[in-house]
Amino acid sequence: MRVCVFGSGAIGGYLAAKLAATGRVDLSLVARGPHLDAIRARGITLIEGGRQSVHAVNAGAAAALGPQDYVVLTLKVHSIPPALNQIAPLLGPDSTAPEERTRARASRPSTPAGESGTASAPSGCWERSPTRLSR
Repeated sequence: MRVCVFGSGAIGGYLAAKLAATGRVDLSLVARGPHLDAIRARGITLIEGGRQSVHAVNAGAAAALGPQDYVVLTLKVHSIPPALNQIAPLLGPDSTAPEERTRARASRPSTPAGESGTASAPSGCWERSPTRLSR
């Protein structure tokens, strides 16, 4: 099963680390800039309950990753409309995205976003550096 986490901040990094730890998914992570460079070089380190685990993650730009079975958006709401063109290459005919409106907007990026949503991080989760997450 191919799963892409779109966004490499504290929430996306935490989710990616937890998914990578299962060893049950072909995981990729969309990142950019310093986060992308750091993840490629060092993977993601999760510090949880006093234990540290390091996970290698396939990180890159969405266009290079190809269609995924599942796409999980971990962006701030205001960042979603500008990212729609980048999300489109991840969506194949059988992909599951957070909601069908995301698929429709990604296939027609000129559609106004106009709606909002919310997400919450696991309690006490924060980003210490681009590749080190603590909880």
